[in-house]
Amino acid sequence: MKNLLALLLFFFTHSLLAQNKETVYTLQNDEQIAVYESALGVYQSRLGFAFVVENPKKNTRKYCVNKTIYETFNRKSIEHPIITNEHWGIVDTRADSNLVIFDGYRVAKYPNTKRTFDLRITKRLYGYIVYDEPSAEYNVIVNGFTYGPYINLLNYYLSPDGTNWAVSYYENVGTHYNYYIRFNDKKLLGPYTNIHDFALLNGNQWVLVAEKKEQEGKIYVAHHKGDIGFFDKKLQDKDVEIKLVHTYQNYAMNLVKEQKIYFMVNGDLFGPYDEFVKQTDLGIKPERFNYVVGKKNTLHFRDKPIAENVRKFTVSDSRNTIAVVFNDDKLQINNKTNLGVFKNIEKIDFPVGKEDFYFWAKESDNTYALYAYIEQKVTKLGSYKFSSTTTLLPDVHFAPSEKNWGFSYLNDKQESKIVVDGKEYDTNFINEVSLYAQEGKEYASWLSLEGKNIILNKVVFE
Repeated sequence: MKNLLALLLFFFTHSLLAQNKETVYTLQNDEQIAVYESALGVYQSRLGFAFVVENPKKNTRKYCVNKTIYETFNRKSIEHPIITNEHWGIVDTRADSNLVIFDGYRVAKYPNTKRTFDLRITKRLYGYIVYDEPSAEYNVIVNGFTYGPYINLLNYYLSPDGTNWAVSYYENVGTHYNYYIRFNDKKLLGPYTNIHDFALLNGNQWVLVAEKKEQEGKIYVAHHKGDIGFFDKKLQDKDVEIKLVHTYQNYAMNLVKEQKIYFMVNGDLFGPYDEFVKQTDLGIKPERFNYVVGKKNTLHFRDKPIAENVRKFTVSDSRNTIAVVFNDDKLQINNKTNLGVFKNIEKIDFPVGKEDFYFWAKESDNTYALYAYIEQKVTKLGSYKFSSTTTLLPDVHFAPSEKNWGFSYLNDKQESKIVVDGKEYDTNFINEVSLYAQEGKEYASWLSLEGKNIILNKVVFE
């Protein structure tokens, strides 16, 4: 009996050491976590966490960012707080003022006639829009500096690496509108009769999809190096989907030229093909991309065919490892190493900066098995039955060592769960988990609602 008590005490003590709980906020009367707002809820990153508490009766909100409370706000239109791995920000209204709080120490305050909205944060830039109601004019604020005013502002753009930014707007010219892109260095693109899409990438790279007056019925595509060309809006009698995809370094889209199908990547045209590209992976390294096209589902590296009958593929950030699922359910690495047959693989993901990956495979209705390919072998991590309302399979987060993992999901009983190394924890509507390393140890952390208390949970991996 004494040995049994000692053993139980060991496990109880170990559990206390392994999982720490800290109350970071206690809900007051009529308060609730704003998970019911479409744009609000709980947000986590390596920087920490942020959540929003609302009082529906008073129509007020508080923001909790890394245990600091910012209160009390009461804007009618609500924007979610932003928390990245480096910065965080809030836009809301307090009494007769509109406020923007960035990293807690930069506060911009405007009168209630100047509405602030659309906060965005990249690595070195933060921006938002100020609308002056008396003059009906927009200004764009980037890193505290004001640009404008614009009467007909459409959008603004921050490059991911923070090197440049731009705005899009239009002018009323008699019976039509002229559309423009203006860069922070005052370079101007336009006029156009329409702008379908525009993206800033790292460095001074950009890509534009628009229409010009001199070529009606055509799509005009340009980038930082100059014109890419004019393309057909229809293939035979059907409209062509105008869809630009991009990462920080690469951009691509299907295009039709003289009724032939091409795939454009970074300004180069590949093809012509009999069909549109079905799947692409642009990656984060410049000029290294893959795509699947054609009746034989041929996988290409750049324009070089490397495999056929491909159903799904995913590539690591380095582009050194490619996981391919073939139509016969074989899973293969780099077109040469067979890992086995897995039916109904629906999602493959590489953790950031890793050559290993995980994948979800459907076992039955709403039940999926999670597998991980680590240290050159596939391991089944468990099976989970999701809610019938689940439309996207969860992202799985791995600690830097890849020995520990976790994800969040809604189960078939409509219960929010956090899974860490196969063990499930209740969260009660709060659905996010973060895994990270700090001072030589690895941790998993998440927030849960227990009664009136919002709890910060932390597991230390030994």
